[in-house]
Amino acid sequence: MDIQYEKDAAHIDIYSPSGIGSAAFELKSGRMPGKITLRLHLKGLEQLRLTSAQDQISASVSGGDTIHVDHQAILSSGTESPLSPDHPLWMEIEIVSGQAEKKIPLEAGYFEVVIPQQFIRNAGKTFEVEWIDFFR
Repeated sequence: MDIQYEKDAAHIDIYSPSGIGSAAFELKSGRMPGKITLRLHLKGLEQLRLTSAQDQISASVSGGDTIHVDHQAILSSGTESPLSPDHPLWMEIEIVSGQAEKKIPLEAGYFEVVIPQQFIRNAGKTFEVEWIDFFR
């Protein structure tokens, strides 16, 4: 894992050879950055989950002929509710790759996820990230 911070923005590169993992982040001093971007160096993104004391959101990206964000949801009291792109907890997700054709499994590049501002504000000083490249 590599964290870079510049001008009120944090970029977190996550490398996961096994394709499954989690990480917890705790702010030791100051305030949370205004923008946090995750760069998940994975072959796929079957599931991504962000958890804070206030919110739990999840997303998945499917492959095939076209790659698109399949599903995003907010989880509350054991119930999952779908999110729409205009919801303040919607995650912007894209594939960043030098490959001419972006396809899953991703051979080069990463999934870039912009953590929503609302999630950052609600998180306080801690949040967790969990990921699965492909269900086994």
